[in-house]
Amino acid sequence: MMLKPVIRIGAAALLAAVMTGTLPQLCAQGTNKSVAEKKSPMRTKEGEPTRQRKLPYAGNLTAIGKTAKTFTVGKRVFDVCSDTRFFRAEKPAVIGDGVPGEYLTLSYVKSEDGNFIAQNVYFGGKKTGTSGKKQQDK
Repeated sequence: MMLKPVIRIGAAALLAAVMTGTLPQLCAQGTNKSVAEKKSPMRTKEGEPTRQRKLPYAGNLTAIGKTAKTFTVGKRVFDVCSDTRFFRAEKPAVIGDGVPGEYLTLSYVKSEDGNFIAQNVYFGGKKTGTSGKKQQDK
């Protein structure tokens, strides 16, 4: 006779353990994914970086943060990384060669955290072989 109450208490305890163990998991299965489940837009499944399309940008250089390794064009701040290349008159340059107020063109990619990472920066603008303007007949 004593066995039935013990089985009932045990079954109730087991049910409570199952409920408390799975209830947090059910609540966590909402629309938000955990950090481990989120796919990184910058990485493939094998962990290799993906090729992002470089986006163009142009404007006047507003400020250079040499210690922070950033520079500002208008109101947009660009980060400098080890892959960033600077040019002046089609020759290699460094970030310190930039002069505030100077026109520049660049290409950049957007990082996972929303920062803009400069790829190629052309102080004075990128010079092309053709001017793009139509020649006028005299």
